Parts: sequence; C-alpha cells; structure tokens
Amino acid sequence: MKNMTKMMMAATLAVGTLAAGCQTTPSVTAPVTQPITSNTLQAYDWQLVDAKRSNGDKVSQLFFDPAKPLTLKFFKDSGSDRVTFMNTCNNMGADYKVVNGNVVLGNVLSTMMACLSHKQVLIRRL
Repeated sequence: MKNMTKMMMAATLAVGTLAAGCQTTPSVTAPVTQPITSNTLQAYDWQLVDAKRSNGDKVSQLFFDPAKPLTLKFFKDSGSDRVTFMNTCNNMGADYKVVNGNVVLGNVLSTMMACLSHKQVLIRRL
C-alpha cells in the first residue's frame, strides 16, 4: 500500500508538471502604430531622434549635445500649423505639414544670439 501511495503521488506530480509545461503562452501583439496627424503631433511634446534633409542626409547640427536632446512643440497659430524647437540657445520655429506620414518643415526661422558653450558658462560662473 505504501508503494501504491508513492506511485500515485509520483504520477500526480508528473501529470501536474506535464500539464504546466504544456500551457500555451499568450500571443504577442505587434505594436500599434498611430497615423501621424497634426492633432496627434499637437497633443504631445516630442523629443527629436532623427531629422533628414530632402536628399536623405542626416541634419547633424540638431544633435550637437546628446545630454540635451531637442524638444519639439507642435501647435496652431492663427490657423497655421507651427512647430518650435526647445533646448537651444536660439529660438527656432517653422510652419509644418504632414505629407505621406512625414513631417515636412517650411522655412525654419531662428534668432542669431551669441551662444555660450557649456565650458564658457562654467568659466563665467567663477
């Protein structure tokens, strides 16, 4: 009888282990992509991770300080779609439109202040 009890316990344990090992895993869903619209852009502040010219070249001047990424704010101004670039020494902005899922900027306007480098700011504080 003792052997029968051990055998039943071993069988129960084996069946339980097999059943647990045969469970299905939840299916992984693909990320949901949202179409780019002016309303979507204007609902959030954005951090710039990539920018290309019309010829496909990266606009490296916008990525000069990785510790201070460029933030974009999209908004309506007198019926026009506008964007401003924050975290720069100079103020920058442009009209924009969404074309085939891409944000296309009009002429970018910028102030031209003499901006100090991080090193120059530290020296001035001394």
